[in-house]
Amino acid sequence: MAKRTDDFSGSDIAILVRDAVYEPVRRLQTATKFKQVDGKYVPCRPNEEGEPGNWMQYPKDKVDIGLINRHDFD
Repeated sequence: MAKRTDDFSGSDIAILVRDAVYEPVRRLQTATKFKQVDGKYVPCRPNEEGEPGNWMQYPKDKVDIGLINRHDFD
């Protein structure tokens, strides 16, 4: 029986989840603008206004990496 294209193995799912978990880290590292939310600096999306800079210029305890969202799996 031929394998259907919509069948995924546990390994496939594990890779998908691992990549999604790292997406907030990638956003943080590539961000060029940040905004303050609840006393923390979070990376802005490309079309958002924010303070120019990078994550390394802020105190470690003041940078929020953000949460994983559905779009991280897309």
